[in-house]
Amino acid sequence: MNGHDPNSLPQPASPGAPDISRALEALIATPGRFSFDAAMTLLERVTGRPMAEVVHFHTAPGRATPWSDILHVRPRDDGTFDVTIGFGGLTGHDGVLPGPYGALADEQYRARAPAFAAFLDMLAQRPRAQFAEAGTKYIPDGSATAAAPAGTGRGIAQTLFALMGLDEAHAVQRAGIGDRHLLYFSGLIATRPRSAERLRTLLEEWVDAPVRIEQFAGQWVAVPPDQQSRLPGDKDGQYVQLGVDAVIGARLWDMNARIEIVLGPLPLDAFRAFLPAGQHHDILTRLIRLFVDDDVECLVRLGLCRDHVPAAQTGRAQLGAEGWLARSEPRDCDAYDVTFPILARPA
Repeated sequence: MNGHDPNSLPQPASPGAPDISRALEALIATPGRFSFDAAMTLLERVTGRPMAEVVHFHTAPGRATPWSDILHVRPRDDGTFDVTIGFGGLTGHDGVLPGPYGALADEQYRARAPAFAAFLDMLAQRPRAQFAEAGTKYIPDGSATAAAPAGTGRGIAQTLFALMGLDEAHAVQRAGIGDRHLLYFSGLIATRPRSAERLRTLLEEWVDAPVRIEQFAGQWVAVPPDQQSRLPGDKDGQYVQLGVDAVIGARLWDMNARIEIVLGPLPLDAFRAFLPAGQHHDILTRLIRLFVDDDVECLVRLGLCRDHVPAAQTGRAQLGAEGWLARSEPRDCDAYDVTFPILARPA
């Protein structure tokens, strides 16, 4: 692995490797799309701080039943968030206090004097934070990615690594992939037998682009000298049958020996990132080799959107990678000219 820190390697920003900043923007813009547990897990992951310090809970005014768990999310200047939720308040549609308290809070809210409602929210802050932490702790998809307190172990994460057939202590070093990304795809990696459809699903979500798997691309396989067919003589290989196991020549075509992984069409920046010298090339090859055994050769074919094919010019374009000859007419199809093999994992 050339001594790299696995967690410092570039990780493609896709939903298989979720972009936290994009998810946070979506939460602020459309909070109703998120469940309570998903929103709390996201906010805790964004800040890296305990739930009680990250979120300031608020009760929605009025007694109408809210349409979702999360009603409003507003970031503060200190890095915390004001979150208005639709349940679990001292007042409101399911409040535990007598009705007059809720009526008083609503009356003062309409008079733009929210002090009483803020006082009630302060009293409810601790149990609400504990409820949110319980959701993160006891729901598997939350506890698998949450930061564990020192000395407590990782519980569900250890189980997922075991199901994938990986030792948690060495999985990152072996594959060069961050453990958060491995855990996200644990369902696909752990399922046996591994199929082309599962590989396509994994890569398509990872690279955020269309993926196609050609299962029977095939390749020429060298036949060892002691297994090559010969005419009768004093050497091995003379007892073969025509049409059964006789082979003419020193190599044969094996339909099952190679698969072709077609990525794209991609925009130019993403295309360059997956080239052999690109930012995401290493992580792509390691992910494929983590999923596909070494006895199956893999060939990646990159597609470039026809509108992004650069014009021919002298400069720093890589021959055979991102340099195309000039054409007399506009290109009418995407360019799928670049291929590269996926090498076997180092011993």
